[in-house]
Amino acid sequence: MEKKDTAPVFLAVILILIGAWLLLQNLGISLLNLGVWWPVLPGLLGVGLVSRYFANARANPDDLGGGLFLIGLAIALLAFYNHNLFGQDWAKAWPVLPLLIGLSNGITWLFHWQRWSHLLWAFIGLAVAAVGFAFTGGRIDENMLLQIARLWPVFVILAGLGFLVQGLLSRDSDSR
Repeated sequence: MEKKDTAPVFLAVILILIGAWLLLQNLGISLLNLGVWWPVLPGLLGVGLVSRYFANARANPDDLGGGLFLIGLAIALLAFYNHNLFGQDWAKAWPVLPLLIGLSNGITWLFHWQRWSHLLWAFIGLAVAAVGFAFTGGRIDENMLLQIARLWPVFVILAGLGFLVQGLLSRDSDSR
């Protein structure tokens, strides 16, 4: 039995729903305030990706990481816009994005520990988030931030070490 591609049908349904909502807005009929609830949309996409990952034994590990990132992003955006997280100031809230990148990649690495790139992105995301929160929270000043920024080549070294270890481990498993 051939597997049918459902992407065109899914896209058609999304376009019809968006068009209907826009038409109702133009006619003065407000069913849903998207200014409040639009962050739910990336969350739903994230739930779909995570569901697809766990429903398919041979799923792409990036579905898990991407889905977790989108779910976290939706939660953060809902809190930011609807509950005044960080005083709705992106200058203070931006470290949430590298935090989500770090967490989603770290969780993906726990499920697929052979993929060292996820561990590297987890460290980078969490390190940038930690420094970002320390700076935006007033724990470190601008001079200290510039000194820390000069150390970015450490991540290049870590990437090289990660790929070296991954190459050595894959060579050992191939020889068995």
